[in-house]
Amino acid sequence: MLRNEGGYVVDIGHRMKDLRIQYGLTQQELADKAHMTVSQLQRIEYGERKTENLSLKTALALAKALMEEYADA
Repeated sequence: MLRNEGGYVVDIGHRMKDLRIQYGLTQQELADKAHMTVSQLQRIEYGERKTENLSLKTALALAKALMEEYADA
């Protein structure tokens, strides 16, 4: 869990989903860029996989994929 500027708790999975949509990526596109399966990404986005159990490797891969899209926007 993360706190936004207003101090509210934000689920990382939901935030990743919001960014993915903002950058116009499908789940398949983001999963491919992060070298994971769509089902893995879906479990993270929908909160079925606890983000505190997310491996650093997976978190970094998702962050890198989203940062690349941000840089291209």
